[in-house]
Amino acid sequence: MKKQYQNIFLDLDGTIMDSGSGIMKSVQYALDHFSLPNEPEEKLRRFVGPSLQDSFMRFYGFSEEKAQEAISYYREYYPEKGMYDAFLYPGMEECMKKMHEGGKKLVLLTSKPLFFATQIIAHFGLSPYFFLEIGTELKEQHSDKSFLMEKAIEKGG
Repeated sequence: MKKQYQNIFLDLDGTIMDSGSGIMKSVQYALDHFSLPNEPEEKLRRFVGPSLQDSFMRFYGFSEEKAQEAISYYREYYPEKGMYDAFLYPGMEECMKKMHEGGKKLVLLTSKPLFFATQIIAHFGLSPYFFLEIGTELKEQHSDKSFLMEKAIEKGG
């Protein structure tokens, strides 16, 4: 007999939607402030998924302080021009609706700050499908999914 899972954890970027364009443009905006213009797409795409702090440090060798400065530039651009520069993967909303209607508890589990994630899922009409939304706080510096999973379990996910 197959085990039936009740809680379904879904990531936002790269799972529910392709948010690469808005993220990459926001990263490039930040990099422009460090005299790193016109970075190739393959370098910018690496920022989709992990935390910005980790990415700026790992991919560009930024110190923590410099990464924080880059994030502040990123956040100048992202809320106004990058946040909704995304699209749902084909069939994803229908899949979420079917799971929700079938009694599954959908949990958003994203390393994106929850402040932005909740606005994005509301914009795309996905909020009603989620039982619980878990993300990082704006000041958190990591994207450790195990930490986020623990957070979700503590909140009943």
